[in-house]
Amino acid sequence: MLAAETIAGNNQILLRNNTYNFLHTWTLDANWNWQSSNGADAFNSPGAWELESSFQVDANRDWIIGAPSTTIDLFGNTRLLNRGDGMAFVEFGPGPIPGMRKEILLPMELPRRQRIQRVADARR
Repeated sequence: MLAAETIAGNNQILLRNNTYNFLHTWTLDANWNWQSSNGADAFNSPGAWELESSFQVDANRDWIIGAPSTTIDLFGNTRLLNRGDGMAFVEFGPGPIPGMRKEILLPMELPRRQRIQRVADARR
């Protein structure tokens, strides 16, 4: 069991099946008694990313809760990344190592030139 939450008024438990690499949920009644089983979402699938976001847990152990980010721009060891929630962030350094990552969140609505300028300002 990874997490237990009340989501949209429903008691739910998030389970991780390491043998077959999928996430699974149970729906429970008001007394937390089992009612039904739901899904078998592969670890790196949109369904799994949605479950990670709902339960606020990094179920697939990729250092990200929810959909992974995509690289927009790259300069040396600095990357401008787009998150699934419409925000961008700047990552300095070699990768997602705890304590070794510096991030600056930027709204994706900013024009590309403004995002690049803010990255340049942050590096100083």
